[in-house]
Amino acid sequence: MLRLVFFFISLIHVVNSGGVQIVTCAVTVGAVQRPSIHAHRCTNRDDRVCNEIFKNGANNGEIAATLAAQANPQVNYLVSDLCENPTLRNLALRECSSHCAFCCKTKQFDCPNAAGAEGACQRLYNEDNLCSDQRLNDIALEDVTHMWTLR
Repeated sequence: MLRLVFFFISLIHVVNSGGVQIVTCAVTVGAVQRPSIHAHRCTNRDDRVCNEIFKNGANNGEIAATLAAQANPQVNYLVSDLCENPTLRNLALRECSSHCAFCCKTKQFDCPNAAGAEGACQRLYNEDNLCSDQRLNDIALEDVTHMWTLR
């Protein structure tokens, strides 16, 4: 069975073209698309498996370009094209949510705001300077999970 899985993984890499602009869990920040929840806020089940299945490029240059785009808030966030592939999306969501920047779909973040907190959550969300304040971000995530976006 394991051999069959690795066989299919090897076939996938034939069509991997590298980084593409994030679509799932994306928000527009200025003129670029960035993750609604930072990728480091959730985890992969196995980093090695995620790095192998959802490679960020076919060669070192593509991988470096994708990682550079992820680190630069002034450009569109890039993920492996396979993360956004409809056939592999469920696997990416279940196993590689951090690698594919799908944190907004995890149980930790895909939940409603605390009861009675909707008004406060909306006010916090509308204040750009509050959303970008790292000190408030962790506090807000306790009650404002559904709307909170670190911009």
